[in-house]
This record gives sequence, C-alpha cells and structure tokens, in this order.
Amino acid sequence: MLAHFCPFVSIRRVLLLCLVVIVNLACGCSFDASNPPSVDSSIASVPSESPHIVVHIYFGLSEQGGTPILESQWLEFETQVLAEKFDGFTLYDAKGYFNGKSEGSKVVVLVTNEEDLLTVRQVSEIYRHRFNQHSVMVTVSSLQQWLFIEADNQN
Repeated sequence: MLAHFCPFVSIRRVLLLCLVVIVNLACGCSFDASNPPSVDSSIASVPSESPHIVVHIYFGLSEQGGTPILESQWLEFETQVLAEKFDGFTLYDAKGYFNGKSEGSKVVVLVTNEEDLLTVRQVSEIYRHRFNQHSVMVTVSSLQQWLFIEADNQN
C-alpha cells in the first residue's frame, strides 16, 4: 500500500516546492514607484496638464441579428468617425464573445484625459446605432506614466 502513495507524495512535494519558489520570486520582483528607473535622453516624458487615462473601446463586428459588418463599412467608420474624433489611437482585431457566441471585433486603445470621455461615449453611440449593436463596451484605466521612446538625434 505504501508503494502506491509514494509517487503521490513526491508530486505533492514537487508542487509545494514550486509554490515556494514562485512566492519567493514574486516577493523579489517588486517595483518601488517612488524610485523610478533613470530616464535615458532618448526617452521623452509627456507633460501631464491633467491626469491621463487609457481607454479601450470594443466594437463587435456582427449586428444583433447576426449579420456581419463588412470590412468596407468598418473602414468607413474608422476613417470618418474615429480618425476625425481622436488625434491618435491604436486599433487591433480581436475575437470576442457575446451571449455565448463568438464574433470578430475591433479594439481601439487611446490615451486621453477625462474630458474626452464624452467623445468616447458619442463615438460608441454612433457605432451602436449605425450597426444595430446591443452595446459597445468601454473600459477606462488610470495611467501612471506616459513615455515616447525616441531615436537619438545623432547622425
């Protein structure tokens, strides 16, 4: 009987050892926000007149009835609404789920300030109405630091 339990005990000890190692590594990997790393001359920090936030807007690519939104329709929205309303943003393709069903989606990420949240809401409402969407998800996160990593100006 003891022979049957020995492999289990060995696995248990290995798992316990792994847990101890992970906890020790996590404790050693802390970041002191009051003492940021030194900034190289090629990194430009953006001045902060008002607190900046990161906004993610999730646009589903299927209408409520399941009709797919065509790439040409999305491109029109992207150029005529998004590019007109926001100075800059990042856009990527994603796969999302709504009501248990998979659908393609587009995610727009932008760094802005809280005053622009009204524009985010307006853009989301335009999309929701134009493409018969149940909803458009928006997440907002605070931004601790904002940097541009630039090339050195040496020739």
